Amino acid sequence: MNLQELIDNYITYRRALGENFGKNANILRAFCRAIGTGAAVADVRPEQVRAFLNREGPVTRKLA
Repeated sequence: MNLQELIDNYITYRRALGENFGKNANILRAFCRAIGTGAAVADVRPEQVRAFLNREGPVTRKLA
């Protein structure tokens, strides 16, 4: 199974549970595009995930 198939199946599953899942679906699809839509799930490396998550700075924000 490739990454795009997995993400599409997961989005379908979450929506079948009654969730809107719009914003999260967009984030997952962006991740898929960043990695490559034809990439095998087993080929996704932690460094790629970190690079995607850290693209806009830290994952968490500082509270004032």
